[in-house]
Parts: sequence; C-alpha cells; structure tokens
Amino acid sequence: MQKIIVPESLNEERIDVALVELTNPYSRSYVQKLVSKGLVLINKEVAKKGNRVATGDEVIIPTPYWVTYSELVKIAR
Repeated sequence: MQKIIVPESLNEERIDVALVELTNPYSRSYVQKLVSKGLVLINKEVAKKGNRVATGDEVIIPTPYWVTYSELVKIAR
C-alpha cells in the first residue's frame, strides 16, 4: 500500500485528479478504476467517485506488483 498526504496545492481537487498528480506513473483511468473498485481510502474511509480531497488528507492506494506465472495460472483456473 502507498500512503500519500495531500499537499495544499491540491486542496479541493477530485480524488482522481489529485492522485494522478501525486502518483506520476498512474493514469487517470487506472486511478478511476481503483476508486470504483473501492481500493482507495481517504482518511480510512472508502473513496467514492467525485470525492474531493483536502490539505492534509491521508490517501491510501494499493501498490501494483507482478505476480509469478504460477500464481497467474491459479487465478485463471
């Protein structure tokens, strides 16, 4: 998991816009998918589409990782 504290420059931005600014490699569509699946937390509460962040909010998002081939086979079954 990745913990992010919202800076003053992103106060009152929508959660997807703020996260794209704060997590450089993530696209907006990827962030929107994370939010829609309930995988993003703002101050320990599940973020909803259209939520706005405030300065100092704690945002937690999952960190992507690669799984091994054998784990992919298990998932595919």
